[in-house]
Amino acid sequence: MVKKLVEMVAAAVDVPLCLDSANPQVLAAGLAAAPGKPLVNSVSGEEKKLEMVLPLVKERGAAVIGLTMDDTGITKTAEERLAVAEKIMERAARLGIPAGDVIIDPLVLTVGSG
Repeated sequence: MVKKLVEMVAAAVDVPLCLDSANPQVLAAGLAAAPGKPLVNSVSGEEKKLEMVLPLVKERGAAVIGLTMDDTGITKTAEERLAVAEKIMERAARLGIPAGDVIIDPLVLTVGSG
């Protein structure tokens, strides 16, 4: 189903697509059908996510949004978020994903929510 959906959207627009799925098989199918250089939304510093998503990003030559959260959730301090961002960047580099293909989202929270 995702293959057909990606093909339909790609036929209707002339911009890169941003794909999002928690299911690695669905994400892989969407990436395979997407033209150009897609963007994956997203990978976090969670081990399971790093192991599932980054190889798909590398295989497809996609870009990826890196969320500064890890297995404990959204980290509280700037230093903790920086450490998660560094972890994502290091793991991406280890797989040969260019630094310019990793977009770090610091997950800035509003004063009212955190």
